Amino acid sequence: MTKRQYLLSIWLPAALLGCAANDTVYTPPVSPTSVAGKDQIVQPNTLVTLDGTGSSDPLGRELSYHWSIVTAPSGSTAAIAMPLFSKTTITPDLEGTYDILLVVSAGTEQEGSTMHIYASYADAGM
Repeated sequence: MTKRQYLLSIWLPAALLGCAANDTVYTPPVSPTSVAGKDQIVQPNTLVTLDGTGSSDPLGRELSYHWSIVTAPSGSTAAIAMPLFSKTTITPDLEGTYDILLVVSAGTEQEGSTMHIYASYADAGM
């Protein structure tokens, strides 16, 4: 074996191992799935349960929840009782549409979904 072949036999495997150890494989972020629940039609001043327990994370990470009212009828003072819980409540106080957003987070990834509450005396079936 020549000196050159000897050096290549030592250097090449070391170089390949060094490259493999330093290579960074890009893994795209994996978002959780947010499920705010089904739309509901109720009479004003009816307690509505918001249920985000259908949300999940494909990597099994723990989820955090944040509910918010995106739109509500003008003059409404409705509020989400416990906005950081997977299940909570709201009482629509006026007739109209309430757009409710649920954002679930897992690590640094998050996803949102919206559900609608239609508060009406005529359409509530009562």
